[in-house]
Amino acid sequence: MIGAAVWLRFSALDEKPLHNDEAVQGFKTGLLLESGAYRYDPTAHHGPTLYYLDLPLAWLRGEQTLAQLTVHSLRLLPAIAGVGIVIASLFLRTFIGAAPSLLAAAFLALSPIQVYFSRDFIQEPLLVFFTLVAGLWLFVYIRRPGLIPAVGFGLSAGLIHATKETSLIIAVSLVAACLAEIAIDPSQARTWWKAWRNKHHGVRDGFVALGVAATVSFLFFSSFLHHPAGILDAFSAYFHGAGQSVGSDHTKPWGYYAGLLFGTVQTGRIQSEMLIVGLSLIGILDAFTPSRQSGTPSRVLRVIGVASISQLAIYSFIPYKTPWLLMVPEAGLCVLAGAGSVAILRILAPRYLPAIAGSIALGAGLAHLGVQARAASNRYAADPRNPLAYVQTVTDLLKVPDRVAGLASVSNRELTIKVFGEEYWPLPWYLRAYPLTGYWNTIPATPDADVIISTAGIESDLEPLLKDDYFAEFIGLRPGVVLIVRTRSDLWESYVATLE
Repeated sequence: MIGAAVWLRFSALDEKPLHNDEAVQGFKTGLLLESGAYRYDPTAHHGPTLYYLDLPLAWLRGEQTLAQLTVHSLRLLPAIAGVGIVIASLFLRTFIGAAPSLLAAAFLALSPIQVYFSRDFIQEPLLVFFTLVAGLWLFVYIRRPGLIPAVGFGLSAGLIHATKETSLIIAVSLVAACLAEIAIDPSQARTWWKAWRNKHHGVRDGFVALGVAATVSFLFFSSFLHHPAGILDAFSAYFHGAGQSVGSDHTKPWGYYAGLLFGTVQTGRIQSEMLIVGLSLIGILDAFTPSRQSGTPSRVLRVIGVASISQLAIYSFIPYKTPWLLMVPEAGLCVLAGAGSVAILRILAPRYLPAIAGSIALGAGLAHLGVQARAASNRYAADPRNPLAYVQTVTDLLKVPDRVAGLASVSNRELTIKVFGEEYWPLPWYLRAYPLTGYWNTIPATPDADVIISTAGIESDLEPLLKDDYFAEFIGLRPGVVLIVRTRSDLWESYVATLE
């Protein structure tokens, strides 16, 4: 199972072109790697953990500058976090049992959503991992209060906050889940409260957890004390995020996430996580069954279930929607699906043939999830028909860095490259090794260069200003966005001569 998680997340990790967001964050990581300088920007970027935690991987691979930094080094961190999620879920066995935790790990290992976005240089894989670890420490503390789990929870909570602004949604959903559990079983809550108050230093533990969380968050947001004002920016980010959630290009109807979970056949094959959704509903219903309501596994599953459903409801209510935001609540559904699978097998266990048939059906369902995950993350990784490939850079764009490298090899001087238009990312990443590259939102008075890259919409304004002769190619950037790549004619002829 862990082997499957590793294979699905690490194989051909650098073949898919960088998404716009990956390129922006990779560029920031490269600048941090090269100069050691970083300042958190609350208006346009997420938390700093992704950039800082990727540095050791780049160092281990001998990369010291932005130009040396590779796509593989960027995506190693989320892939490692994705495998870490699977491993961490196995530690739930103490709270929900060995079989449910093992099956939860299997669903997490094979879920197309978990696999696909664990291969992107984005914050969500880290967010899922830190959230799962925080939950484990919380459950440890509830079972056996003490200083060590308080520190562990504080460390995890600080990392969650320093990773992305959606940490607020995670916190709200966890509080809602704990309050719901108190309302469901108030007598047990009172018993635990009395024992905790009488035998443990509750105030001390609370302040320690809060202090550790605040320290971790402050260190990251302050660029490790180089920019102390960053911690204030961390809280202003919530106001910027609220403004971005309305009237954005990413505005979607409330049922968008349900559609991703229920599935599609756009790629010519079934792409659905209905198995996880169905089994997770059975898992949470089983946790609310009166005969099982008082056990520790049911309490833990109810907390996970209420937190996950609360997050789904909040994300569905917010107009701003992207598929990777589904990664955190869907991880909770995977845990519940593990419990739901065991609940069904428990019912079938007294009858031999139904039990065998149920086990085979479950194995087939898991295998199908793995096949989906492999197809979505490899063959259809950049295919516009793949619902997870959201505004994904198309493979055609990789012709640009290959072409520029070929042109640079026949030029007797440093190439001058000019890029015109408002949509050009991830080109700055792919052209990062060429220092004479510039970017303009509008066309300058003298646009001529060795290589000119522009979007199709500005052609009528650009062509009259060009004095040199050029060879033009049309290359895709994203679905619906085409670039025109012009190469000065004499340079193009020199390049073509090397191909003959």
